[in-house]
Amino acid sequence: VRYPVTLPLLPIFIISPSLFWLVGSPTKQKSIFSFFLFKYSTTFFVPLIAILFGFLPGCGPQIVVATFYLNGYVPLSAELGNAISNDGDALFPAIALAPKAAIMATVYSAIPAIIVAYSYMFFFE
Repeated sequence: VRYPVTLPLLPIFIISPSLFWLVGSPTKQKSIFSFFLFKYSTTFFVPLIAILFGFLPGCGPQIVVATFYLNGYVPLSAELGNAISNDGDALFPAIALAPKAAIMATVYSAIPAIIVAYSYMFFFE
């Protein structure tokens, strides 16, 4: 059985109109979701990566993220998330004395860091 050439392209013709409705067409028509998808597509994970930098003990990661912010490589939401999640040099004795408590303290500092960083990103950037 020989299929017509257009048969493999049939799903594209069926899915494309629905994608244009969700995302917007390549022309100037925009949908409700296009603003969110294209505004945050490249910067969505930057605050999360900065928060993960804050998990590292010591002040070095904080200095690196602050330098990135001052040079314009990361947004302020990433700097805020890193500053909140950073335990600094206090994490060294905590890891030595009670490693499980140090891990839990790091997790507990990550929760407000994620809330503040992404709230600032969505509302002000």
